[in-house]
Amino acid sequence: MSKSKTRLGLKYLKDSSSGKTLFNAIREKVFNLGEEVKNNFIGITFDHAKAMTGTKIGLISHLRKNLRTSLSLIWKILVIL
Repeated sequence: MSKSKTRLGLKYLKDSSSGKTLFNAIREKVFNLGEEVKNNFIGITFDHAKAMTGTKIGLISHLRKNLRTSLSLIWKILVIL
């Protein structure tokens, strides 16, 4: 990441809060900050809503498919909590 100012942004989701919509917002507002950010993304906190946890189309499944880091350990910890 460059030493210039880096800003995170907010994304209006309109009428959709699907896992794909949430993933696209994270990709646009967080991962576009650079490969260093994307490659060091190791966790996420959420409320176990279906849009987050769905095994096929939830946010976590989209993150697992698109990231090199493994979210499986974090997922196991969150399920226990």
